[in-house]
Amino acid sequence: MSGMDMDRPADRRASACFVTSVVLLFLLYFLAPLALQILSGAGWDSLDVGLQFLVRAVGVGLLSVVCWWYWRTVPPLARGGFSRAVAWVLLPLLAIGSIGGVSVYRSLPSVRAGEVLANAELASLPASASGIKVTMWSSLFSGEQFLLFRASREDIRRFLNASPILRTANVERYEGDRSTLTGRHVLSPPWYLDEMAGPGKRYEFRPKARPHGARGAKMTIDENRNLVFVYVDFDSGGDR
Repeated sequence: MSGMDMDRPADRRASACFVTSVVLLFLLYFLAPLALQILSGAGWDSLDVGLQFLVRAVGVGLLSVVCWWYWRTVPPLARGGFSRAVAWVLLPLLAIGSIGGVSVYRSLPSVRAGEVLANAELASLPASASGIKVTMWSSLFSGEQFLLFRASREDIRRFLNASPILRTANVERYEGDRSTLTGRHVLSPPWYLDEMAGPGKRYEFRPKARPHGARGAKMTIDENRNLVFVYVDFDSGGDR
């Protein structure tokens, strides 16, 4: 398009709307979700954040192309009154806001924690849960999820009672002042619970088979610090 064409008011409006849409995409679909994941325990150098960075960068690029096509192609079709002009501006921005809003919501620590618990077929996150840390990664054939939170002793008891899958779990009891646990590996987060500061339990169980379901899961309860750690394995070839 020539420089003279770009001076037309319609073209200037289209360019301004395009820039606005890209900024919204970057903030809501890219920056905010990644920031929430990092703040909730997925380190900036973790596989979780790295994969999400790539996926969201590609998503922003593709959606930006769609926005550019819309703002450069649809304006001539939207002429015919103030209401149509407003709709031409607002509808795409509302769509971008919805996409970004869903991305932000799904990146909230409590929502990601709920995903881990659901995959492990455990009860919902206790009401008193705090200090939530969660990270996860997945590929076509494997994946892992890690969750750590603190809750009141009574809420942990209710959480265990509301998780029927634990009735068939293998339970290992830890006594004494301090116990070292196995399972940490190269992709484990820094906050992986591999040391018990007093009495506690570790449950090992296999969630019921279902499409894309977890292959195995472990849950560790540190009774002295009221900590709950959950690990979900989607790799049939691994035994963490």
